[in-house]
Amino acid sequence: MKAGLPLLALFTVVLTGCGGDGSSPSAGGGGGGSIAPSLRYTAFTDSGLPTDLSGDGSTVVGYTQLGSAINPVAWKYPDYVLASFSSEISSSAYLAAVTPDGSHFLGVWHAGILVGQPALLTPTGTVTVLALPAGKTDGYPIDLSDDGKVVLCLDAPPTTPFHPRPYLVKNGVVTYLPLPDGVTTAYASAISGDGHVVVGTINDQAAIWVNGGAPELIAAPQSGARDVSRDGNVVVGIQRDSSSLGSHPFRWTAAGGTEDLPVSPDYPKSAVASGVSEDGNTVLISGNAVSGSEGIPQLWRNGSGTQTVADLITAAGGDGAGFMGASPIKLSADGHSIIGRGQRGTFSSLAGSWVLTLP
Repeated sequence: MKAGLPLLALFTVVLTGCGGDGSSPSAGGGGGGSIAPSLRYTAFTDSGLPTDLSGDGSTVVGYTQLGSAINPVAWKYPDYVLASFSSEISSSAYLAAVTPDGSHFLGVWHAGILVGQPALLTPTGTVTVLALPAGKTDGYPIDLSDDGKVVLCLDAPPTTPFHPRPYLVKNGVVTYLPLPDGVTTAYASAISGDGHVVVGTINDQAAIWVNGGAPELIAAPQSGARDVSRDGNVVVGIQRDSSSLGSHPFRWTAAGGTEDLPVSPDYPKSAVASGVSEDGNTVLISGNAVSGSEGIPQLWRNGSGTQTVADLITAAGGDGAGFMGASPIKLSADGHSIIGRGQRGTFSSLAGSWVLTLP
């Protein structure tokens, strides 16, 4: 493991737009000013992409790209100094997921240009290459359980047509998830923290698998499941509307079925629920005012409805004005931290990725 490699510039700022003395936030370990300690924002000014974060947002994993090389990396609070794992698994690889406690990373190990094999890593650089389905030469890591003992993957090779099929790896044993008769392909997007529930899409319809059993379709056609709570009782995703060419977020519960989630009235046209907290009570939504576009980060909280992240920043004492086009990617298990990429309000001229923690 090569900790602290100077591969990216970063800065941490408070979202006030200026320091406590009226100066602009400085580059380096932190910005000026003083606001609620629970409100924290860090921008990574690199060409990489975050893919997942730990339960409290203190560890972020993903990749950076330097030329043609894709490097698996992790960033750690408070300074979010980058650590590269390219020597452990490959310089053409990435990290896809991290356990809530930050003790295990899930990535892909490349034995060749087009050959990928999922692998578990620890922050100290220990690598465990995972088994592949019989007769397969490629696998793609998707997610893992909270204890890192159940790993969700797809088996399709990187060629067209792309016909993936999800499988689980537990105790070195590979098990395919069953599909309905006549169906040969499906997508999986997440596994519950307890390792019992997988969510995904079958024939363009949101689906869940419980304890490796037959899948259940949980939403109308033209939908997809994106994330699941720790106990598997809450699923979130996207429901498309062919008549309006838009989409809206949904939340499914084992007890109550599927419900549409409200979005900010300023961005009603195209929205998706892309993340859910471990207790199922906070949902990350991205939406926009036009069809086919996602971006404006919003949070739905059980009992208080949906608010834009910009409004939540302002309510916490920061400057949320102009936090537009900041495409959110994932929500932390505690429901307070978000990773994303793109424009970030007063810092919109900066390229790269970011992590935001809210009260």
